[in-house]
This record gives sequence, C-alpha cells and structure tokens, in this order.
Amino acid sequence: MTVNGEGAQLFGIFNEGEFALAILIISEEPVPERFISFEVNSGFLYYTESGEMAQYDAVPLELDTCLDGDNDANGDLYNGFGYRNNFIVIYDSSTNSITVDNYDDANCQQYANSFSRSETELVESISGNIMAGTYSIQDDQLDTDSAKLYALNDDFIENGSGTAIVTSASTMMLTAKGAGAISLEANLLYEDMNDVEVSVDALAGTWEIQDSTCFGSVNFNSCSLSINGTGNISLVTTDCQLEGTINQTVTDNVMALTTSITGDNCASAGQYTGFTTYTGEDINDNGESYEEVVMLMSNEQSGFGYSMTRETIP
Repeated sequence: MTVNGEGAQLFGIFNEGEFALAILIISEEPVPERFISFEVNSGFLYYTESGEMAQYDAVPLELDTCLDGDNDANGDLYNGFGYRNNFIVIYDSSTNSITVDNYDDANCQQYANSFSRSETELVESISGNIMAGTYSIQDDQLDTDSAKLYALNDDFIENGSGTAIVTSASTMMLTAKGAGAISLEANLLYEDMNDVEVSVDALAGTWEIQDSTCFGSVNFNSCSLSINGTGNISLVTTDCQLEGTINQTVTDNVMALTTSITGDNCASAGQYTGFTTYTGEDINDNGESYEEVVMLMSNEQSGFGYSMTRETIP
C-alpha cells in the first residue's frame, strides 16, 4: 500500500501478521555541482575542475583578449577573430568541449586572460523512518501488536504503535506513532500490483540500488544486488557481504525476505527479516523502461528500505 503527500511518500507491506512501513521525506536542495576556472597562458587555455588540471590547445584566444587595438567605426574594440573583446568560457562536461562566447562588459579588462564560473544543481534528498513489527485484525481495525521505529537505513530509535481502520474496500486510515514526537496519519491505498502474480524466478538478475548507504556499507563503488532463479540473493562490498533468500507467500507479489549481513568491519552485520515486493514497470526521465522491486528489512538494531531497479530489455 502507498500514500503520497507533498514532499512525502509512504510505502507499506502488510502480510500474514507482519508489516513494514517506509516513510520517506523527499526534498530538493541546491548543491554546488562544480567550480570551473579558466586561464589563458602562453597560447593555451587551461581549465581547473574540482582541483584537477587539464589542458586544451588550439583554442582561438589571444593573450590580451580585451586589449586588442583594432577599433571599428563606432569605437568598439574587436579582436583579430571578428568578435567583441569580452568573453565568457563555458565547459560542457557531457561532450568534453569548451564554448567561447562574447558578451558586453565595460570592465572587460579585469577579466583578461582568466575566467571562472560555478554551477549548482537541485539534488533530491531523501530522509525518513521505517516501522516494522507484527499486527492483528479484528473486524475493520488493524492494530500493531509490536512495532519498532528506525531512522531510514539506519539505527533503531524507539518502540512504536499503530492503528489502521478500513474506510473503504481499498483504503485504510493509518495512525502510527513512536514513544516520542514522531507520528503519522495517512490514508493507505490498496495497490493493484497486489493482484499480479509474480514468481521468484521472474526476479532473477541484477538490481541496482541508487543510494549512498547500501545496507550500511561505507566502502563500495556500486550497490548491485543479485537474485538467482531460486530466490537466493547476494551483494558484496569491500566491508559488508549480504546473503539471503526470497520466498513466495500467499500474496501474489509480496515475498518473505531473510538475510544475513557479515563483515569484520561492517557496522550493519546481523540477521534481518522483511519483505520484497515487485512494483511493476515504469519509464524514467530519459524514456527508458525499467522494472522496480522494493525491499524492506530490519532486526533489533537497524532498518533498511530500498528501491531497486533494472532496465527492461525490449
């Protein structure tokens, strides 16, 4: 079940007396993308990006760009290439190319032979909590028998509780809270994907996790989880190794998850239980089709929740 709100998303799995909820707070913050400086020296254009120096030759810039003495009839200064003597340099990292554009500036002389520019981008930041435990149902009400609250992909915070009341055939009103100030009220909507039959062998392959935590590992180049045709899973980083199994349940697309994380220097080492569920296919911003699987798991110390994707082969 999922619920969407402004800047927030909740994903919940309830299955055979056990549940897991991921409460995500999504925000965008401006982050410096890179700082690039340029310097013209001895006929070469140098640029520095994130402290690394690279050299580009054969760029048509004279050393004293702003001081060329050739004037037109209006008194404007031009250089030998037919452009005004005011320049800004733009570097395109996607094509590894430099563009030199002219612009009007009465103080051009102070920019002679050196230029700099900085860029920022909006980066999506995700924080939140995970709640997991057991529940029971009586009539139209669901109550948690035990629940633990965790920081998202981090440590246990406190014990919690929750109540959900069925308000229609496909909607529940959930109230969840911890012992402290953390609380949540949301309408949970039944997902149509619950009715889609998904077998374990259909998930066989490699799934990418785009997250900086990667099950508590602090030393990894990429976070890729492998699933074989019988539901065995594995993920290896320099400091942590994850192994486990995915097993079918009575719910079509919800599967039981048991994992073990080991490693002498792995902070998240331990035994975990939870769920894996297939959420279907979608298309990303680049027009590429992909499949998504959500994994939620926890133990007494930590809770993890990830969206994993793989490209759909036409």
